[in-house]
Amino acid sequence: MMKKRIALFLIVTLQFMPHITGKARRLSAYNYGSASVLPVCRYHSADCVILSREVFGSSKGTYDDFGGGRDKGEKHPLITASREFFEEAILALSLGWTLAEVQNYIDIAKTGNTTHIIVHARNVTYIINFDRYTKKFLNNFYKARKQAKDPVWKEKDRVALVKWETLRKAINNYKRNTGLQLEAQEIDPITLQPHTKTITLRPSFVKKVRSFFMNKPYQEGMDKKIRFYR
Repeated sequence: MMKKRIALFLIVTLQFMPHITGKARRLSAYNYGSASVLPVCRYHSADCVILSREVFGSSKGTYDDFGGGRDKGEKHPLITASREFFEEAILALSLGWTLAEVQNYIDIAKTGNTTHIIVHARNVTYIINFDRYTKKFLNNFYKARKQAKDPVWKEKDRVALVKWETLRKAINNYKRNTGLQLEAQEIDPITLQPHTKTITLRPSFVKKVRSFFMNKPYQEGMDKKIRFYR
């Protein structure tokens, strides 16, 4: 039921999104540089996205989805997005998933868990329905991080939920990519309870999802879930 409600919400929100006619493009042929996963869930009676806080680099302290750069030998954004989600969400420990299970979960050819795929500025973002696993993930993320040995599993140190509508309005009302702040429910690492906090979004995250949330024209891919933005 929750899965259907989220899917319906997204369909209603985006039903008037304009698209550019023309020959449908193949995602497999796209020369991407990075890929990510943006989990969507129903939380406290609201549709929300799950974001995580960066630990390293110039974007330290900002919130982002789960993603990163394409590794050598990766030939499809699905492979990169799955690996990055697997690593940054520490899914081997937080949910007990294998990398193959993550890839199967978001593969549009195998399941209906991916609701939209955003292609913009050489990045590919998979928006997925994560409702079934949200509670378990939030309860286990910090414990998994403490247990993690591999440095790639320690790239994020906090998780937070942002209402879908709050994110949409913030992106539409803000004219730049940098310094965008909004209200979130950050999960406390000790009590595992949410508390209201103002967070700053990572500039690259805002840039790659801006066209989608601003309802800009797109070219449809071979699958109707795929949207190529200029």
